[in-house]
Amino acid sequence: MQSPWLLITAALVAANAPWISERVLFLFRPAGEKGAGMRLLEWLLMLVLTAALAAGLERKATGAIKAQDWEFYVVNFFLFAVFSLPGILWRLGRRPR
Repeated sequence: MQSPWLLITAALVAANAPWISERVLFLFRPAGEKGAGMRLLEWLLMLVLTAALAAGLERKATGAIKAQDWEFYVVNFFLFAVFSLPGILWRLGRRPR
């Protein structure tokens, strides 16, 4: 029963991490400021890694991964986008005016 909460917590952290961290892929310090394009690429990578975690948890819990239609993936994409809103707002709120 802990798997859903683990997945939701991991998704919240993964969705916000690219917007909060100044490091590229959380390992390398960029020469200049990390741009929006790099943050979006990291966000997409976190989305894919979270989906892989979800698939692994589903396989562990049920023994198989159920096939999904396109609607499932669209809803998950936008849910991940909503999860990233605190990080985006934090990033935009830190800019000097």
